[in-house]
Amino acid sequence: MLAFHPPEEIHAQHVDHEEVWSFNIEITAAWTRRFVDCELPLNGPFDCTAGPAIGVALRLLDEFENFDASSSLIVDGLTLEMLGVCDRLSRSDSAIPRWLRGVSEILTERCTAPWNLTDLAAEAGVHPVYLAGTFRRHFGCTVGQFVRRQRIQLACRLLGNTRQTLSEIAVRCGFADQSHFNRVFKRHVGLTPAAYRRLASQKRSNS
Repeated sequence: MLAFHPPEEIHAQHVDHEEVWSFNIEITAAWTRRFVDCELPLNGPFDCTAGPAIGVALRLLDEFENFDASSSLIVDGLTLEMLGVCDRLSRSDSAIPRWLRGVSEILTERCTAPWNLTDLAAEAGVHPVYLAGTFRRHFGCTVGQFVRRQRIQLACRLLGNTRQTLSEIAVRCGFADQSHFNRVFKRHVGLTPAAYRRLASQKRSNS
C-alpha cells in the first residue's frame, strides 16, 4: 500500500497482528524549492494498493537499498514520477461511478479468473463498449492492464510470504509460464521476481 499525507494532516496507522514494513519519504520545503518551475501535485490525502504508483515506490525502495553515486539523481526523478502518478490517479478516482467501482472490486478479488468484456459488462449491466471506454477514462488503463496489475500485486504477496517456486507463482497468478511472468513483473515493478523475493527476504532478516 502507498499512502500520501499532505502537510499538516494528522494521521495514524493501526497494524492488526501482521508483520509490516514501513518505508517513509518526507517531502520537505527545502526539497520542493529545488523545483521552482513546476508546482508539485497533490494537495489532499491519497492511497492505493495497486497500479503504477506501487511499481515506482518499489523502484524507489530498491534504490535506497542499493545506494550509489547516481542514486540521488534517480531518487529525485522517481519521487517526482511517483507524485505525478498519484496526482493523476487521485483526479481520476474522484468521480468513478458505483457500477464501475463494483467492476474494479470484482477484478481485484478474482484477478486470476479468465474474464472478458462481455461477461464483465453483463455483470455491471452496461454495454461492453461503454464499459471499456469508461474504465479506461477513470483508471487510465484497459481492463486487461488492470487485471495484470492485480496479478502482479498477488505475485508480490506470494513472493514475500510463501516458499512457492517462481513457476508455481506464475501459474497461480494466471501467467502463461515463468518466462512470461518474469517479463511482465519486471516491466511493472522494475525488479525481477527473484530480485523482489531477495529484497523481501532481506527486509524480514533485518526486522
